[in-house]
Amino acid sequence: MKTIRILNFFSIVISISVASTNGLLTGCTKSPEPPAASPTTVNTSKPTVHVTSSNGNSVSQPARLSLDEQHLQQRIGKLTKDELVSRISSTSAAGRTYNHNQFLWAATGFIRANPASADALRLLYSNGNSNTGRRALIADLLTHAGTPEAQAALISSLQHSVTAGDQNRIYLWQRLSLVSNPTVPTVKAATDRLTQVVGNDKLAIMHALGSIGKNSRISGNGSVAKEIQTQLEQLYAQNTEDETRQAALAGIGNLNEPKTYPILTRALTGSSIGEQLVASHALARQSETPAARKIINDTLRNSRLSTNATATLVRALAVGTASLDDLVTLQRLTQRTDLDPKVLREVSLALTKKMPASYSDSTWRSAVSSLAAQSPSDSVRQAQGLSLLMRSLVAK
Repeated sequence: MKTIRILNFFSIVISISVASTNGLLTGCTKSPEPPAASPTTVNTSKPTVHVTSSNGNSVSQPARLSLDEQHLQQRIGKLTKDELVSRISSTSAAGRTYNHNQFLWAATGFIRANPASADALRLLYSNGNSNTGRRALIADLLTHAGTPEAQAALISSLQHSVTAGDQNRIYLWQRLSLVSNPTVPTVKAATDRLTQVVGNDKLAIMHALGSIGKNSRISGNGSVAKEIQTQLEQLYAQNTEDETRQAALAGIGNLNEPKTYPILTRALTGSSIGEQLVASHALARQSETPAARKIINDTLRNSRLSTNATATLVRALAVGTASLDDLVTLQRLTQRTDLDPKVLREVSLALTKKMPASYSDSTWRSAVSSLAAQSPSDSVRQAQGLSLLMRSLVAK
């Protein structure tokens, strides 16, 4: 199984897993020409309002900017549209520019304050002089600006033929999963792509659809999230290919929706090792919710999973405040003799992280003693110095 990492210039990383590398883009259409370009500068002068003076005359005075407007102007600074285009055009092959992070902050603020400026980036994206790094930077700026106009420019860019020919097109399309408030056209572009592409392109968009559904729900569009959930569940149920089922399941997990827990639980205890791992990652990301936590504890106590899936779930127990349920689960795992050293190491790390809140707890002490009695491998003993603690407790 190959792991695809989605990198963008805001240091956000999303990982997806696919099983093949020979997908090709099909059915990509070129968007129509956009409307006229935006103004070249931000208007940093305060707007005026007309008020009536004490003598009855109408006078003009500066309007008071809202706090958000003041912050946005400070964020943009002196950046103009011409400079925005120039800086992007002069980026390195990796899509980097001088004072890169400061530029990203100002540029996304500029696009938000000047929605029509997104069109200039769309034109620059499809310019014959653009390379993969520059296109990735433009996609990031439009993604994180997030305005309807920016999303329209992003979709138009992704659907352009230049993206179809880009070997990193999967990563470019994955930007849709980072749009915080997806518009109807953005959702439609993602769902339409399912029927337009095959191979890795299709697997990747399934992952993104789950995040689009989650972001739609968070931004108040629950009906879109429900439609996406239904679509992904149908893809999971109707396909027999392991790669497709895993991708659909990953999308379901990315929804962060408790109503999907039954499907994730069944996959977690199923026979497919790949699906076990996908489901374990999905539940681990939501491990601080009571329902997901209960599923994790019950599964670790009562089921035998693959090494990687088990390690993932144990790692999730190390997150958050120690609870008796967590400690009982860890104690029972220390009593098993069939655990891989990788899992034992995660158990020891989890016990170490639980130590400050539960040092005197008898369940915790028992778990530590059981783990020490197994004579774990060096990698386990090295886990944050827990071996020394084990020996001291066993000696008492």
